[in-house]
Amino acid sequence: MIIDTSVFKLNGSADLELHSIGNQGNTVVTIDNFLEDPLAFKEFLRMIPIQRSEEWFPGNQLRIHYYFPELSAFMDGIAKLYDVDPGEKKFYINQYSGNQEVLRRANFPHVDPGITLAFNLYLNQEEDGESGTAFYRHKKTGFEFRPQFDAKYRYKHFDINSDQDPMDRVQYEPIVETDDFERYHLVEQKFNRLSIYEGHLFHNLFVEKDRWKDTTRDTFAMFC
Repeated sequence: MIIDTSVFKLNGSADLELHSIGNQGNTVVTIDNFLEDPLAFKEFLRMIPIQRSEEWFPGNQLRIHYYFPELSAFMDGIAKLYDVDPGEKKFYINQYSGNQEVLRRANFPHVDPGITLAFNLYLNQEEDGESGTAFYRHKKTGFEFRPQFDAKYRYKHFDINSDQDPMDRVQYEPIVETDDFERYHLVEQKFNRLSIYEGHLFHNLFVEKDRWKDTTRDTFAMFC
């Protein structure tokens, strides 16, 4: 397949905003109107076959083994903003469908192990109801991120306390608040908006129950 790389072109008039969220001043970046031609980019992604996620993601997911020069250079620039060394770059197509059951554990906040920065590009027009990327605080510790521990037993403090099997198949209904976690911020989904955050922040894909049943919620995710 011959790839028209013009669909990856960034919009020189994009709107970048820095946000300090939570009690710990976590930096989140949003960039509106990120791509110059997001519809062409979305059509490019539609030509790639995608399958059901075999991991935690609530829907279809596929890693693309292609180096996006324009996007990779942009990610390096954002890494400088965060004062981090970018790791291996990974690119994924994500499709959420309200008609698919998920593993119960997908309803709870998670971190992205081994990921320094996460980038999510929203590729749908807005639907009624809340949708976006939610960020959470661990109630017992007050942490909004999961620290790195040498003593692995400490990670158990962040386990979900529930008598229900986390591997059961259930409807996707991401939490707002439980005994363990509370949502404190939501980056709202907006067409052609890119959200950027640190991978060790507690977060999750957020949609309201019974939404996205007539069409998939499409995002393009980048990690480094």
